[in-house]
Amino acid sequence: MFGAKLISEGAKDLAPVRQITTQTKEASALLTRVFDQNGKGTEKYSLEIKEISDFCNAVVRQTAERLKHSFGSLFDRQDIYDLVLGMSTVVHRVEMLATSVNRYRPRYCTSEMIELADRIRLIVLELDQVIPMINRPTELQIRMRIVRGIQKESRALYRDAISKLFRSNTSPTDALMYRDLYHHLDSIVEECEHVACLVERISIKQT
Repeated sequence: MFGAKLISEGAKDLAPVRQITTQTKEASALLTRVFDQNGKGTEKYSLEIKEISDFCNAVVRQTAERLKHSFGSLFDRQDIYDLVLGMSTVVHRVEMLATSVNRYRPRYCTSEMIELADRIRLIVLELDQVIPMINRPTELQIRMRIVRGIQKESRALYRDAISKLFRSNTSPTDALMYRDLYHHLDSIVEECEHVACLVERISIKQT
């Protein structure tokens, strides 16, 4: 009974994290459509991602207010807030990227962009899996190895894309535009990595 109660309370503590992770999955899926459709319909997807970002900002505010008045949580209140804020930041950076694509209107989306956007989607899906495993370190480490593998692939894609960009005959203006878009993609991967590290740190504290 006591163990079941702990699991129930732990799930309740992490409810806002799961809520915002669900929204992050939706935002990352929309991002892949931005690049899959080669920039067409970007404005529509950008608006949808902005709506998700606004919702996530509201969750962050509500969580901060709720945690001020909560007691007896299985998790440190700051840890819960950091996770919610971290996932919200991922969405915010996805929004920034979609806005930039909408503003630049590139003539084409490179294969590296498409692959990086898909890697972001995969990382977010894995983060959704690892968060409930905070109290299950053995299972968590198995999933974390998958997360690190995707991150490693993403970094290699980013480096290759930048190298290829400046070895091509792309005009200086377009080169700067693509470099900025690649930077946005890489910053999303970095923020996902930050969230993964938070999960790992919280898991260590719980054991």
